[in-house]
Amino acid sequence: MQKLWRWGALALTVYWCFFIWHFSLAGAGESAATSGRFLHLFNEALERAGSDFRFTGLTIRKTAHFVEFFALGFLISLTLRLYRFPHVIPFARPCVFAVVTVDELLQFTSPGRGPALADVLLDTSGGICGMLAFFGLSLLVFWLQKRILVKKSKKLEKTT
Repeated sequence: MQKLWRWGALALTVYWCFFIWHFSLAGAGESAATSGRFLHLFNEALERAGSDFRFTGLTIRKTAHFVEFFALGFLISLTLRLYRFPHVIPFARPCVFAVVTVDELLQFTSPGRGPALADVLLDTSGGICGMLAFFGLSLLVFWLQKRILVKKSKKLEKTT
């Protein structure tokens, strides 16, 4: 079963890289249209909720960058943990940065688009936050498992 989880996490991580790169290969017009659809969707939801806040195209694009790489950082960390890497974060950082670099180079080849240092920083920040979220979740799971085991052992002591 462990092998299945490992391969599944690896496959999902590789798929997510291609998902990110797919958007990077889109030309400026196609990218703007995708952002516009999400902008309309989110602003419509905010309007229905009675909020006066509205997203702009820039906030949608930058949030998408952050979220894509947040998920990537989380997935890379999960994959490395399942493959029993001793120190996940030091190995995950260069992996995230490699995907960020390829992402920006692909944008360089897309019509009407180009690499941006701000995007590199934002993408890398998203990836690092995803790694930290994985680390925090791992600690929480470890703490909960330990707490459950302590309760079970106390329960066993009382019954014997």
